[in-house]
Amino acid sequence: MSGFLVGCVPTAEDRVRTEFGIGAHDVIGTNEIRAAILKFIPIGTPEEKVLEDLRRRTEADKLFTVSIDENQINCRIGYDPRSFGVVKTSYLIQFLLDAQRSLRDVQIKEWLTGP
Repeated sequence: MSGFLVGCVPTAEDRVRTEFGIGAHDVIGTNEIRAAILKFIPIGTPEEKVLEDLRRRTEADKLFTVSIDENQINCRIGYDPRSFGVVKTSYLIQFLLDAQRSLRDVQIKEWLTGP
């Protein structure tokens, strides 16, 4: 992953920014993540193309996992336990599919873990 300092472990937020082209100083929230994803994977994209894009992104990142449910593709971007901080952020990106198995919508869920 480019853009990270040597010896630093990127957070889930860092990885979302890198994978979906969100600038280091840009505001990041679920709406910004959704908008950035839709630039890469627009509404109407066939399921196979969505999966192809996500698999390419997950090859180098074992904390970036993809699963398929009945009418959606789930992409989890987990925190790295080696990253700094007590409270850590993880994301679930849900790619919702229509009856033709094309992208209908994208939903982002964010949660924090820690003591």
